[in-house]
Amino acid sequence: MRTQLFRTDYPGAFVETWGGRAVELRKGELWRLENDVRGLSVVCMEGMLWITQEGDLKDYVLAPGQRFVVARRGSVVVGACTDARLRVAPPIELEPSHPNRLTALRE
Repeated sequence: MRTQLFRTDYPGAFVETWGGRAVELRKGELWRLENDVRGLSVVCMEGMLWITQEGDLKDYVLAPGQRFVVARRGSVVVGACTDARLRVAPPIELEPSHPNRLTALRE
């Protein structure tokens, strides 16, 4: 599956269809995950990211190596405070038949 970015009606905003690869943002650009993506992780690879989530009164700032796990339904908007690169990691859970083995969830 490829990641596709396209502009929305909001200047500087992008909508993403998840494909699991790194996303690069220039300072000031916005990127959005939509629908129910609970459990996905946004991982800051380079730069600084600002994250806000629908229904959450808090905003979050990530430095390289830090991760934000989506815990609610609704849109998640990621803004680049500096030129930045992020990765979206799929949810992981313990496989019931092998309690010590981690497996990625697939759609």
